[in-house]
Amino acid sequence: MQMKLTLRSRHLELSFWPLIVVGLAHLFYETIHMPMGKLNLPGAGVFPLILIIPLAFMAVYRITWLVTHKDEDTESIALGDKNIFLALAGLIGIALLLDLFGFVITMGVFLFVTFKIFTASSWLKSALRAVITVIGLYVFFEYLIGITLPMGHLLVL
Repeated sequence: MQMKLTLRSRHLELSFWPLIVVGLAHLFYETIHMPMGKLNLPGAGVFPLILIIPLAFMAVYRITWLVTHKDEDTESIALGDKNIFLALAGLIGIALLLDLFGFVITMGVFLFVTFKIFTASSWLKSALRAVITVIGLYVFFEYLIGITLPMGHLLVL
C-alpha cells in the first residue's frame, strides 16, 4: 500500500517559501554580527551576506508572484514517491555520519548509492562516478578554497 498525498504546486510553494524567508532572516541577523572586514580584506560575514540578500529577494518575489497569480496554477504534485524518501534518508545519513566517517567515505557512499538508484548505471559506472566526484570535491575544497573537510573519527584511530 502506497501513501500518496496530492497537493497543488502553488499551495506547496506557499508553505515552502515563507519558511525560507524566515530562515534567511535569521541568517541575516546572525551574519550582521560577524566581522565584515575591509574592502581589501573581507571578513567572515561578507560572503554569507552576499548570498543571503539576493536569495531573500528571490524568495519574496516568488511569494508575491504566487499570491498575485492564483489562476495560473493547474499542476498537482503527488507526494509519497519512494525516490523522495530515499533522497531525504540519504541526506539525513550524511548529516549523521559525516563526523564519524568523514567527508570522503560518507560522500562516496552517498554518491555511489545515489548514482546506482537514480540512474540506470552499472555498479562499476556508479562507483567510478562517485570516486571522481568525491576527488573533485575534495580537491576543490581542500586545495582551491582552503577549507578543511572532516576526516572522521574512525580514520584518525
